[in-house]
Amino acid sequence: MAPNIHFADKFQPRFGVPWVPPLKPEQLATMSDAELRQYASHRHMVETKMQENPVGWGWAPPVWDQVMDNNLKSVFNVCKHAVRHLMKNRKGSIINLSSVVGRGGNAGQSNYSASKAGVIAFTQSLARELGSRNIRCNAVAPGYIETEMTGQLDPAVSEAWNAKIPLGRPGTVDEVAEVIAFLASDRASYVTGQCWNVCGGLDPA
Repeated sequence: MAPNIHFADKFQPRFGVPWVPPLKPEQLATMSDAELRQYASHRHMVETKMQENPVGWGWAPPVWDQVMDNNLKSVFNVCKHAVRHLMKNRKGSIINLSSVVGRGGNAGQSNYSASKAGVIAFTQSLARELGSRNIRCNAVAPGYIETEMTGQLDPAVSEAWNAKIPLGRPGTVDEVAEVIAFLASDRASYVTGQCWNVCGGLDPA
């Protein structure tokens, strides 16, 4: 289970990499080239989506669609509008946030898991398409991360998750941000098309 993670407050001021919020096509369409270049000129784009977590098969199709729109379609929307500027730079790094449940699923989260699996496949395909333009594309898949939301969980639930993690504790936002910062940097100049688990050894399968 990857909780709703708000990395922007920690990541952007610390590493100076633009954080792209969930944007709808009509929002992107109204952004000026200058605004899009503000992201692309940094050569890095970190994109994430919020979690929607209905349980079981009781959701209506619009709820399924909302999760796909928030977690997957929005990734496509942002990348589509930013890629042309990254291509002009002839260098760039796109980092999309997925989740460990996108690699192995999770009971009660089939919609969320499917959307995050789609993020991984989309990112890996984009890496193949943009590699010749010197644009790297990677995904990061956090596991159970300590946030305000997970802090509100029943202690028994937290203990159950911790028991599944070889390191025996949840991760921190800083630990996820460090991996993102590495992938955005020139230290990862030969890394593309990968999905990095940041999960304390939690088995995603």
